[in-house]
Amino acid sequence: MEGAPMHHTPSYSSSIYFINVGEHQTQNIYLSPHAWLKLHIENVNPQPGDRIRLSRGEGVMYDYFGSVNEIKLELRRGNADHIISYSVFRNNDVNQYFDTVFLPAFDTTYHKIEY
Repeated sequence: MEGAPMHHTPSYSSSIYFINVGEHQTQNIYLSPHAWLKLHIENVNPQPGDRIRLSRGEGVMYDYFGSVNEIKLELRRGNADHIISYSVFRNNDVNQYFDTVFLPAFDTTYHKIEY
């Protein structure tokens, strides 16, 4: 990447190797629109020892115990499918689930998980 300006981030462009310092050039920088996921988590039949673990991705997890009725609002990338991965722990059993939600750009999408 010799000759590239130090402030340019190569991950934003596919043509980093065609940048020449001191010359006029056009770069296409692709930005993803924002979208919001309004996630409603509800334990409709609470049992002793119930737990749900949501995986946010990138190693981030949220654990909820017992009787849960909570709403989370998360900022995500718009115009894309998102996988919601969660595990339900009940009666010494673990069941894993995956939901796919499409989030349109610049909008809030409601999704409910009942267990």
